Amino acid sequence: VVGASLVAQQTPPPLQRPPEAHRTFSDPSAYVPDPALLTAATSELRDTVDRFAINGQAIQRFYNIPGSDERRERLRRYYTAWLAALPKMDFARLSREGQVDYVLLRTHIEYQVALLNREERVRKATAPLVPFANDIVALQEQRQKLEFISADAAVAALAPIAEKVRQATVANRVTTAT
Repeated sequence: VVGASLVAQQTPPPLQRPPEAHRTFSDPSAYVPDPALLTAATSELRDTVDRFAINGQAIQRFYNIPGSDERRERLRRYYTAWLAALPKMDFARLSREGQVDYVLLRTHIEYQVALLNREERVRKATAPLVPFANDIVALQEQRQKLEFISADAAVAALAPIAEKVRQATVANRVTTAT
């Protein structure tokens, strides 16, 4: 009897089982928001901002040559037209979200114009260092517009560029040597 009681005391207690847990999922219709609440939280200018972005991206996809005066001019005209159109909207009649979008859009456009101005200043400042840049940009713009150029014309167009590169290299050597 004593031995049986000792063996009973040495057996570990049974493992505790986890509590009964059941996973439940909400009805799928609970994930669909109320459209009335969504439209109240969206800006009246949402489509306007989307249109600005999509049209601007289209312009930048075609006019994608860095250093191109034509690219800067096209973008500047696009941004200027938008800056002229924005004041025609009645700011006071817009919802708070619409007013925020208006201010953000105007600020973004003004920033883009400032970037174009900075790009132009940098281009003018570096022009003496790369006097052949405009010639290369012009060739690239002609290619982009699918203007046909014969092999002889291509060679003739590259000859002055090669000479300008040579002159710039010589001038750079003289400047660094002194």
